[in-house]
Amino acid sequence: MQIFLKGNSASALAQAEGIYLLVRAHNITGDERYLAEAKKAFGAFMVDYDNGGVASEEGRDSIFLQLLAKPGFQKTYVLNGHTNSLLYIWKYYEYTHDYRALIVFGKGINWLVSNLYKYDAGDWSYYDQMGNRARDNYHLGHVMQLSKLYEITGEPALKEYSDRFAAYAKEGL
Repeated sequence: MQIFLKGNSASALAQAEGIYLLVRAHNITGDERYLAEAKKAFGAFMVDYDNGGVASEEGRDSIFLQLLAKPGFQKTYVLNGHTNSLLYIWKYYEYTHDYRALIVFGKGINWLVSNLYKYDAGDWSYYDQMGNRARDNYHLGHVMQLSKLYEITGEPALKEYSDRFAAYAKEGL
């Protein structure tokens, strides 16, 4: 399925990657402008999807980081967009100790732990919550991303699904 969008849209993953690039530039050059821009850019994670941000509030302590964010557009809940965004946010937090990043990361992990079962097709992982099975490279990415998030958090559900998806890959590839 191809989706063509007119007008403005945003992406949690693109935002997180851009922030990480700015942090790297600061680390290499020492130029404070890069860090200031990274902190400013992080603000997109503090705005709800329906108001033009990239994070969908899913309860008081839970958010989903949308790969494609466009108010009025159907939310697709792409797994690797969320997990990769979380990994970049963690790197940003490690570098800056920006408390906002820790909050977003924690709420994103809460969402992930509560909803991972929705991505289990019984023999493979789903790419999104639209019923699309992940391509091989995305499925293997899910395994690696969940494993890395487990290393960071120690959250057992992340290891459980990383191991389960890895077993599916071993059987199916």
